[in-house]
Order: sequence, then structure tokens, then C-alpha cells
Amino acid sequence: MKRTIGLTTLFSFLAVLAISEVKPISTVILPPAQASSDNQKCSLSSIKGSYAIQLTGWIGSGASRLPFASAGTFSADGNGYLQMVDTAVIDGGQAFQRNLTATYTVDANTCTGSVVSSIGGSFNFQIIDKGKKIIHVSTTPGTTISGTSTRQF
Repeated sequence: MKRTIGLTTLFSFLAVLAISEVKPISTVILPPAQASSDNQKCSLSSIKGSYAIQLTGWIGSGASRLPFASAGTFSADGNGYLQMVDTAVIDGGQAFQRNLTATYTVDANTCTGSVVSSIGGSFNFQIIDKGKKIIHVSTTPGTTISGTSTRQF
């Protein structure tokens, strides 16, 4: 097994060297559009308007872990602030509605960001197709929740 890993690493290294003979290695690893801050791909305004959101996963860990699901909408102002209304269910119990606000930040070069809600939850996200879709993953300790949002209009 160690030989396979060693050979794979060697072949990968040789492939990078072969490519670098054709193009400088910096263009292979980091395209010019990402290297310059003048060519920002995303901003706070990439997330603006009304979105449908779905989240699923688990709350808690170990024996106290419970399934979680929610669906709803949020509206983002394009300046780092959003309002969300959803219906959530924990462990098949009674559905309940949540109303919350949140602030968000965006890394202009990577089109990633983070959200912190008024109830203390936090998520990291990836902006896709100029904000038409967003994928989320919870960064709140004790949760394993992920989901997607799609711009409605």
C-alpha cells in the first residue's frame, strides 16, 4: 500500500512538472482572475432578493442526536443583512415556525461567506452562479446541518 501511495504522489508531482513546462505553475494553481483583487467575482450584493431555503441534518451528538429539517424563505438586502421565516421539525415532533434575522459576509475572491443568526446559529456558504444558488453548512457546535438556497426572483 505504501508503494501505491508513493507512486501516486510521484506521478502527481511529475504531472505538475510537465504542466509547468507548458504554463507557469502559478497559472495552473491560481488563475489570474483570482490573483487580482481588481477582478472580484462576488460581493455582498451577490446575495440579494428572495430565496427559498431548505436545511436538513442533526442537532446534538451521540445518544442525544436528533434529526432536523426546515424549509422556508429569506430575503437579503445585498448589504449583509437578511430576514428569514421557515418551518422546522425536530425528531418528527410538532412543526414550528421560526422568524430570525442574520448578518452575512462575503469573500469577494472565493465567493464564500458566513452567516450569524439572531438565535446564535452560524453557517458557512458558497455562492453559485452569481447568487442564483447558495449551499450552506452549519458551523454551530453540536449541529450537523447543511442545505441549499435558490433565488426566487
